[in-house]
Amino acid sequence: MVASSDRASFKTGDGVDAQYDCLDTMVEEAEKLAKGEKVDGHSQEEYESLAAVALTEYSAASAKVATPKKILDNYLKNAIDYIDGKYTGTTNYSTFINNFRTSNAETKKVLQYMQDTGDYYLIFWPKYNTMNHCEGDFKAGKMSDDFGADFAKYYSDYVTAKNAELEAKDKYNTYLRRSYGKSFMKNMYSILVLGPSDSFGGFKVDFKKETCQYILDYVSAGGDLFFFHDSMSPYANAGAVNLTKSLLSVVGMNRFHVDITDNVVKYDNPLKLGKYNVKSVSYSKASVNTSTLEVTYTADGTVDDVTYTSPDSSLYYLTPYANNPTAGEGLLNSMNSNIMDVFVEKNAYWQPYLGKDKKVYVSALAMTALYYNGNMAGATTTLPYVYAQESYKAATAWSQASNQDQSACAETVKATQLNSGLVTLYPYNISSSLNISGTHQQAFALDLESDNITVWYTLAGSNNSSNSKMRSSKYAADPGDAMEAYFIYTTAYGSGAITYCGAGHSSVTGRRTRNNDERKLFINVIVNSASAVPEMPTIKCYDPKQTWAAEDELPKDAEALASSGKTVYVSEVDSKTDDPEFDYKIGIPEKTKVTKVNIYYDLDYDDSDYSIRPSYTENTDKMIKSYDKIGTAKLTSIAGDIKDIVRNGNGTALTPDDSCYAPYGGNYTYIVVEVYYQGKTVPVYTMIKVKAADPLFDLTDNTIDVPALGDFIAEKKNVFA
Repeated sequence: MVASSDRASFKTGDGVDAQYDCLDTMVEEAEKLAKGEKVDGHSQEEYESLAAVALTEYSAASAKVATPKKILDNYLKNAIDYIDGKYTGTTNYSTFINNFRTSNAETKKVLQYMQDTGDYYLIFWPKYNTMNHCEGDFKAGKMSDDFGADFAKYYSDYVTAKNAELEAKDKYNTYLRRSYGKSFMKNMYSILVLGPSDSFGGFKVDFKKETCQYILDYVSAGGDLFFFHDSMSPYANAGAVNLTKSLLSVVGMNRFHVDITDNVVKYDNPLKLGKYNVKSVSYSKASVNTSTLEVTYTADGTVDDVTYTSPDSSLYYLTPYANNPTAGEGLLNSMNSNIMDVFVEKNAYWQPYLGKDKKVYVSALAMTALYYNGNMAGATTTLPYVYAQESYKAATAWSQASNQDQSACAETVKATQLNSGLVTLYPYNISSSLNISGTHQQAFALDLESDNITVWYTLAGSNNSSNSKMRSSKYAADPGDAMEAYFIYTTAYGSGAITYCGAGHSSVTGRRTRNNDERKLFINVIVNSASAVPEMPTIKCYDPKQTWAAEDELPKDAEALASSGKTVYVSEVDSKTDDPEFDYKIGIPEKTKVTKVNIYYDLDYDDSDYSIRPSYTENTDKMIKSYDKIGTAKLTSIAGDIKDIVRNGNGTALTPDDSCYAPYGGNYTYIVVEVYYQGKTVPVYTMIKVKAADPLFDLTDNTIDVPALGDFIAEKKNVFA
């Protein structure tokens, strides 16, 4: 998903024009629907019905993927057996195997990986594909036969079915999102991830103000936010400015609680930094009396200062990391055209230190100070960086040249643990020292006075280059600096959790990266956001006694349970025309909202593999009962359990006929109970295998009736069957 509509269009590798989902567009649609307007010809209420139909279509399309996938996986499995000399079938695998560039051992690993992940396209990578004609074939819109006709057919069948599933899923998600209106984010997403590309791909992305408010509402309502390196922009006219204005305080990066939403502000109090008296000026010229050290300013009327509101104006201090080469470009420097000259006491008199004369413009609001250098040459003598070495020019080079790689003066590939907790322990226990992808600290200092913020890891010094002092010695000089060198931290807003990670300045993945712990840390964050994901409902089926007691639960098919781990209930009826009556109970966990219940005869289920999910197919299967309300109450409003009975009549078409048994040899059929719920597109389900006893072949009754003949009286005789 992309942020803005101007970034939504793209062209696929085979030359097809396509569109990414766009958050700004989603918000625009939600606003229209909330006002009673229509989107693509339909109202919000109409989309509720359309979503139900689309869900049925998606479920059917999803089920149709199972068979071609099974055939394809079986082909690959047999190919491994062929390599091992264990294959006993008749298929010729020589063309398929011989086209691999790799050794047999590596080829087997690739084939197994494809089965495990579904990443079948890997076979066409040049690393594996000897013939390598596939690019031209794909661009021409046809399946490549580089690996033989059999694989081409099986893979093509799978791709066709999978594409249909993805299209149906996209349609359903779109209709469902529109049916939710303004509440679509909290109803559909458990976590919102912003990034992790550097500055959203080089300051190319921002959100509209309305979208930023939706993000705030989403987190406040319990949604989780995971954002990355340089998501918060230090600029007024580049990067995600709207996002920064909306979220800076929420994510804990506005240490002094400054209002950055106003366009013009001014400073009412002198600024201080340690022994330095710092003055901000909105003037272009200044002269110094070397005896009294007083500065005289000459106004030229061309500059406006910015005003920041803060509970304590004495808390302002310099943040060289917000430097900008052009006046007015800094978000916290100016919303318009503020030029701020900073004068400090040096060599017994006041002199310009930064500003127009130095071609560097600095905000007077403090965030991080890692780039602040007391002199303009070698060793640093201010702040905590007495033992760090870097030149002032190197430290500020990134702000003076648009093409300057910031890693030249700030990159490190190490982080060290500051605190331990769920984020560092589950599901992976992360080590106290991390190898990370190269990154640097942020522009904004962390508000550690907040009770909600916990910093888990901070950036650490690393010997990642021959010039390590010029790069990361600042982190070694001030270890564990949670305010300025945080790498990953968590905070909260409303009932939602917020996580920041400093990854994204350089590639997180790839063969040359050695950052497995960093990747595990990402997984921990995602897994621990799962509290926002609704628990799935449970379904149990019972004898038709209306007790819903454990002892009355229907028996389960032991073979199905052993082979697939799936519950398949068993119910027996005397004849194929008898109603297979049963009761069922849906357990609804707290915070889970059920949206729809379907009960139907599945007449095309492949019961050779019970791991395959059943699905309703229009004009093939027979719907018994489908509902999204009980009385006038929508299912989404119901908490606790739903207890129901299935009897023929009153809108329930339970009575079967021969067609229900015919697909399974005339001996049995399947009833499916499936439950859809918010937050998931795939329903939970259970199945009942209904077995019909045929009196002509019922061998369980080992007695027969003998009629009366003459003086003989009819009696029961035991016989062997």
